Amino acid sequence: DEAAAFAWFETEEENIRALVRADSHHKQSWRLAYNSTGLYEAAGTTVDMIACMTAGLGAARHTHSAEGQARLLTKLGLCHSREGRHDEALYHLR
Repeated sequence: DEAAAFAWFETEEENIRALVRADSHHKQSWRLAYNSTGLYEAAGTTVDMIACMTAGLGAARHTHSAEGQARLLTKLGLCHSREGRHDEALYHLR
């Protein structure tokens, strides 16, 4: 049920972000960040999404995951663009 999913996400979002930041040595960290994007987008929490995606990007870089870097840079670029920060968006999308 959608309402229950959003209630769970609202309760656990800080923990998701903390886990991604704290465990940046594992490829699952960037995957957790990336797979959370749909919830962030639906909840409209762009600032928190950028923080989580940035932490996930660090994990992707640390684990040398080209796939993770590409996916998270794309999401970060789109987030910054939505917020009107086009220079930052271009930086991430290049």
